[in-house]
Amino acid sequence: DLVNCGAWHPKIKGEYLTCANDATMRLWMVEDNGRRTKQVIKCKNRKTGLRVNPTACTYSKDGLLVVGACIDGSIKMWDHRKNFINVALQMQDAHVNGSEITCIQFGYDNKLVATRCNDETLKLWDVRNFRRYVNCVDGLFSRFAQTECCFSPDDRMILTGTSMEKGDTSGKLIFFDKDTFNKAFQMEVGNSHVIRASWHPK
Repeated sequence: DLVNCGAWHPKIKGEYLTCANDATMRLWMVEDNGRRTKQVIKCKNRKTGLRVNPTACTYSKDGLLVVGACIDGSIKMWDHRKNFINVALQMQDAHVNGSEITCIQFGYDNKLVATRCNDETLKLWDVRNFRRYVNCVDGLFSRFAQTECCFSPDDRMILTGTSMEKGDTSGKLIFFDKDTFNKAFQMEVGNSHVIRASWHPK
C-alpha cells in the first residue's frame, strides 16, 4: 500500500512514523531495518467505525503526541506514552470528507497545529481547546496530495503553496501572520505549482 507520509521522532533517536493506505500509522526503529514495527495504530472513522486512510502524520515537538490526518477529514492524536488504542484528542470534521489533508505541522510552541487540505483551506488549531479551529483561510487551490505548510522559526508566520488553476502563470508561496491569519505577503515561484516548502531553521 502507498505510504503517504513519514516523520522522525523529535526526541527518541532512531524512531520514525509512517502512515499509509492500509488505514494504519506505524512506528518503526531504525535498528530493525524495517523488518518489524514497534507499534501499529489503526485509523477508524469515529462515526462509522470503518477503517480510514491517514494522508499525513507527524509528532508533537516534545514527541508526546502521535498525530494523523485522515481522508475522512479527521485529525487524530494518540499519547505516545500509552497503548495507542484510544485517541487522546480527535476532531472528526476538521476538513471536508474525501479531500486529502496534505500536511499537519506543530508550531514551535507545541500548542498550535496547522493543517493544509485539498479542500483549499489552511487551518490553525489549539490542542488545549481542540473543539474548533482558531483560524482558517480558504481559496488556496491545491491539486496535489503533498502540498505542505510550515511555521517560521520565530513562530510568527505560517507559509503554504498553491497550485496553478486554469489561466494562472505560476503557483504562489503565501505567508500568513500566525496570530491574525492575515496575508503578510506572497511570491510567485516560476512557471509551475508550489507543492513543498521548508523554512531554514536559523
